[in-house]
Amino acid sequence: MARDALDKVRRLRQSDVTWLCSVRRAHSWVAPDDGSSPYRPYTTLVVDQGREVIRLVRIRGREKPPSAQVLEILHRAMRKPMWGSGKPMRPTLVFLDDAGLARELAPRLAEVGVKCVYRASLPLADALFPNVTSGRLKYEPVPGLSSIHGATEPLLREFFTVAAEYYRQAPWQWIQNWEPIEICYPPQSPPRYALVLGSGGEFFGLSLYESKDDLRVVFSNLEPERTGEQIPWVSVVFEDATTMAFDDLDALEKYGWPVAGEKAYPAAFKTVPPGSWGLPSASDLAWLAAAMRVMPDFVTDRLHADRGLPRPAEAVYALGGVHGGQSIALRYPVSLLDPQAQELEEYIETKTTAGPSATWSASTATTTRSRRRFSQANPRSSMNSSARSWTLSMPSLRTRPRGANSRSTSARQGTGSSRQQGECSHVCPWLE
Repeated sequence: MARDALDKVRRLRQSDVTWLCSVRRAHSWVAPDDGSSPYRPYTTLVVDQGREVIRLVRIRGREKPPSAQVLEILHRAMRKPMWGSGKPMRPTLVFLDDAGLARELAPRLAEVGVKCVYRASLPLADALFPNVTSGRLKYEPVPGLSSIHGATEPLLREFFTVAAEYYRQAPWQWIQNWEPIEICYPPQSPPRYALVLGSGGEFFGLSLYESKDDLRVVFSNLEPERTGEQIPWVSVVFEDATTMAFDDLDALEKYGWPVAGEKAYPAAFKTVPPGSWGLPSASDLAWLAAAMRVMPDFVTDRLHADRGLPRPAEAVYALGGVHGGQSIALRYPVSLLDPQAQELEEYIETKTTAGPSATWSASTATTTRSRRRFSQANPRSSMNSSARSWTLSMPSLRTRPRGANSRSTSARQGTGSSRQQGECSHVCPWLE
């Protein structure tokens, strides 16, 4: 900064106030005109902590601004703050939540009589930041997995770690997504039924059903739009980063959790009749994590599906870490009978009238967003022209409205089920 400009800052009246300064990725996406991949621009926020007023906001590009740029922004917040945020002044103290940046700026701010200190958490900045960077969006951000009650950092680390390895192992190369696998977690608990998504070469992931009856409905000739919103299921689908909640993207970067590729960000969701869509519970996340951890081994080493048609098999795997020493049991095949359409209709009606509510209600989830996710995880919707048009025209999965296979390249996608938090028949160590 030029000497005369620095002198102007020094001459400003100094008040006994504390400011907060944070540099983070915006809670919005920028799509460049040149066709390159979307990105979240870095944003610098300066806040008067006592008055809870934003002094200045500056949005930059893909790269994190260097300390010299952040210093310039702080000087400008002193000399020419945003309209309505107060008069020009110098604070006595500035907190930054970036330790390296605080070390670099401390001696520079000391030149104008301002103390700079690192503080790991800035709750006021946390509260203001999403509104500052997404206030003009049509859709408000969907809460991340970290907002789920009981979803601790170790459980989220387990989920993202096994999701990355599951994607790298790609078990959908060896098993069709209409071949359910029975899972009991732990072995003495009631079963769920898993479908490995991806044999069709379009959508990849894993879905869990609650019962064989749900599977029968999904594999029936009923309309996909009807079955998808009436059958409970929980699923993880791999897509690009724009499908993820911003809080989850921030956590991935903060903790260094792995992601297997640009198209391998795991988006977890669930549906509960009648037509409610939302976040899974902590118990659901543990089920998905446990299933993804053992599924590649079960498909190749037990079913020998990588050598031909899957053969019948059963296996029990020990789980450590957040699973608290529990085991998980898998069995293939699962016998299904084809019921009459009338029986399926009656079953769906019972689900519609008795189903619990999801994490957020259907009234707060868009039909288009729900349909896109359904088209990704429903066996028959991927072959339905109207469902395919939904997929191509949907908004990002990260928002909600405000207020191939070697054996087949035409396989269908599968759906899953969900279980409400607290329904586990065993103690959940990640909830303690």
